[in-house]
Amino acid sequence: MRIEDMIEALEGLSAPDRKSDEAIARLCGYSLDIVPGDANGGEQKKVWSFGDPPEPTRLPTFTSNLDRAMQFAEAKFPNHAAAISWRGERYQARLNEDGPVADGPTAALALCIATLRTMMANQS
Repeated sequence: MRIEDMIEALEGLSAPDRKSDEAIARLCGYSLDIVPGDANGGEQKKVWSFGDPPEPTRLPTFTSNLDRAMQFAEAKFPNHAAAISWRGERYQARLNEDGPVADGPTAALALCIATLRTMMANQS
């Protein structure tokens, strides 16, 4: 998924979203394997892996957990500053003093959007 499409999808959310968590995880180097179900009709399983060598792990909750959103920002922009502010039920986030400002319904979503916008700005 293109960064622009991810930003658009996140900006349209009113709550955290696991499909968006999956897209962000892929950007961070996580991989997904689908394990088929057994012959008795068992359901297939999603197994996420991360690291070198890859180790099975749970899919991080980037869009609902501020700590995980901070890990995403730090993975993409180590040693950068981040700021989050809020007014009522809306949050704003940015990386560095001159980074693009992002708005979201939660602090985690706002920070994920700000990270993606900064990634897009750095591609230019």
